[in-house]
Amino acid sequence: MIEDIPLPGFGHCELCDKKDAKIADLRTKLIEHQRELARWRGDYGSLYNGAPPRVHGSPTSAAGAAKIAPKAGQIRQQILQHFQQDSHGRGLTCAEVELLFPDHSHQSISARIRELVLEGDIYNTGETRVNPKSGVKVRVYREVKETADV
Repeated sequence: MIEDIPLPGFGHCELCDKKDAKIADLRTKLIEHQRELARWRGDYGSLYNGAPPRVHGSPTSAAGAAKIAPKAGQIRQQILQHFQQDSHGRGLTCAEVELLFPDHSHQSISARIRELVLEGDIYNTGETRVNPKSGVKVRVYREVKETADV
C-alpha cells in the first residue's frame, strides 16, 4: 500500500521542504482516493473484517452476503448522493431512502445506511419522523458535513 512507502526526508533546503510537503500532500490525496475507490467497489475495509455482514453458520445468509458484495459499494454511494443532495437539511429516513430504490429490499437499504453511519458519512440525528407506510416513528439521518478550519 502507498502508506508503506517512506517519505524522503531531505529537509536541508527550502526547495526540498516544499517538495517534501507536496509529496506528502499527494500521498494523502492518493490514500483518500484509494479508500474511496475501495468503498465504491464494495470493499468493506475495516468494517465486518472486510466482508459483507452475515449470520455465521447460516448458508442462506452467506449466499446473500456473497450476492450483495459486488453491488454494496455502488448502492452505498448512490444512497450517500441522496443525502448530499438534501438541500433543505431535513435528512432522510430509511423508509424514505427505500422509496428512492424500489428495486432493493429493506434489508439491503438498511444495511447500506448502517455502513454509511459506521464509515462516518451520515449520522443519526436523534430526530424521528412517522413512517407513513407503517405509522411507526423512524430515525432521521443526515450527511456529515466537513467543517473548515478557521
